Amino acid sequence: MTIAPMMLNAKTTHLWRAAFAACIAVGLGACQDAAEPTQDATLRDASAAICDEADLTCARGTAGNSCATAIVLPIGTGATNGTNVYGEDHGTGYGKGCYSVTRGGSDRIYTFTLAKPMKVQFTMTGYDTVLHLRTACGKPDTQIACNDDAGGPAAGLNLEMQPGTYYLYADSFKAGGPYTLNYTFVSDPCASNVCGTATCVPLGDWTGYTCQCPDGQVPFNGACIADPCLPNPCTEPHKSRCMVDGIDQYSCDCEPGFIPGNAGACVADPNLPEWTVMVYLNGDNNLEQYGVDNLAQMQKVGSSPKVNIVVLMDTATIGAGTAHKLLVKKGGSTMLANLGEIDMGVAETLADFGVWAVQNYPAKHYLLDLWDHGSGWTKIAPDPEPVKAVSSDDSSGNIISIAKGQYAAGLAPIAAAIGKPIDIVGFDACLMAMWELVNATAPYADILSASEETEPAAGWPYDKFLAPLIANPLMTPKELATKITDTYYAAGSNNATFSGVDLGTLPALNQVVSAFADELLAALGSYRAPIKAARDATRAYYYASNRDLYDFAQRIAATSALPANLKTAARAVMAQVKASTFSNKAQSKWAGSNGIAIYLKDAGTSLDANYRAAGAVWSQNSTWDEFLAAF
Repeated sequence: MTIAPMMLNAKTTHLWRAAFAACIAVGLGACQDAAEPTQDATLRDASAAICDEADLTCARGTAGNSCATAIVLPIGTGATNGTNVYGEDHGTGYGKGCYSVTRGGSDRIYTFTLAKPMKVQFTMTGYDTVLHLRTACGKPDTQIACNDDAGGPAAGLNLEMQPGTYYLYADSFKAGGPYTLNYTFVSDPCASNVCGTATCVPLGDWTGYTCQCPDGQVPFNGACIADPCLPNPCTEPHKSRCMVDGIDQYSCDCEPGFIPGNAGACVADPNLPEWTVMVYLNGDNNLEQYGVDNLAQMQKVGSSPKVNIVVLMDTATIGAGTAHKLLVKKGGSTMLANLGEIDMGVAETLADFGVWAVQNYPAKHYLLDLWDHGSGWTKIAPDPEPVKAVSSDDSSGNIISIAKGQYAAGLAPIAAAIGKPIDIVGFDACLMAMWELVNATAPYADILSASEETEPAAGWPYDKFLAPLIANPLMTPKELATKITDTYYAAGSNNATFSGVDLGTLPALNQVVSAFADELLAALGSYRAPIKAARDATRAYYYASNRDLYDFAQRIAATSALPANLKTAARAVMAQVKASTFSNKAQSKWAGSNGIAIYLKDAGTSLDANYRAAGAVWSQNSTWDEFLAAF
């Protein structure tokens, strides 16, 4: 969920971090992972040998206050407490990961030397912290990484690094203070030939590895064999899951939601749950703490025999920034898998999670909730490329593009695994209730639930709509989508807008939008000024190019100077938006919000090329882009 600056809520972090000490989420009483490993005595002794800067004698001295006195970090895992109140300013961090340069902030310098490639992670907490890493001390142009978490409580770096000597600056944005610097150095688990003929692929945090076979082969009994399921030999209805049994051997199993019946046929499972709620919770960014809060809300309710709640949760700093699959239960969650560091800013991760959830938690209905930053048409700053996008992963710098087709690539395998469209695709993210999203989502889902405006950091009130679903699992998809709209709106006055859109109405919606665009285009030569005036008065959102579709059409229809054909086309848009939007709520400060925004740039500005990119299906489905190009 993109956060407008005025909507940020200041929160302390020590409570929620403490709650994660034993596992990765608040109240994971049922977590089934082994207890966190403790440092061995040697490592703790090595860490203790670092100058304790909390000692004012040391802090006022020279340790870490110059390149010559850089504090040596031991290679291993540990933490050191420090303060840079008495430090000097040796330069600023800049570039990707640091959204603003530091302004005279003091720092302390650490150094370490790697003898082999390693996965390295640093986390600095205590105030508005900044971390930047250089290959040469005192030379800002040798910086290789920087992070200030945009004013968040913790700066973090997560890198794969080659042998060499490096210098880490524990810095501050403005005023320094006491801090804790956590560090982890992990060797490449694939450095030796551990997989034989297969390819060794390290886990994201390098704490383990998997052996992957070449395309067309699968692992079996420690070796790679030709995949007997390519092409899929299982064609019997509802029995298309091919299972490898050995070399040239396979068996056919029932699809998710079906069980063996008479004569080996697969029949519908009478005990199939009604709903599976799939939450793609990307907290690998400055929303991390709010993801913890939302997971805690889910755990107030928990799954039931009729409703599964499964979560893929990635974090930025908690649990070394690793990702976990969770089955949410009342009062806690069961950890189903520790995935290490993963990239939730790519379509493959979204698809893998959705397919896994469908195969392991089949149900009659599915809600896919995409939790994170969202940015409407304009990509989140500071990245320069403006592509409609969601799910920002700070560890990789990636974000799932919609205009370029990555979003569709993530949804398509999930719908294919279900065998029908996803019932609801919801965005606990900003600015995603747009006509463009309706077009991009409709091939893979029946309902879009999202907000035209930004969302506060707190996001959806999960317990408020999940509790009614648990109580009444026979809710229809429209009933659940309406419940999400109503509970979000009721949760706070900053919850500006929310709506549910029937994606089955897209052909009719595109037809009236195209007719409207054609009439606007025809009228531009003689009526540019009143059209621009209507556009400028239309309800706008955090990005001024996002305008409410109904409100724009209504203002065109009410402008007496405009041609009758144009006003008739505008009224058709108004009627269809009302027909397509089955639930819509907007706070009084956002009057004129009717459920679907549209990209409506200012007159005289150029049309971004990405609006007609390969994945921008809206430009293929209507003539709205032709109008924008001429406007």
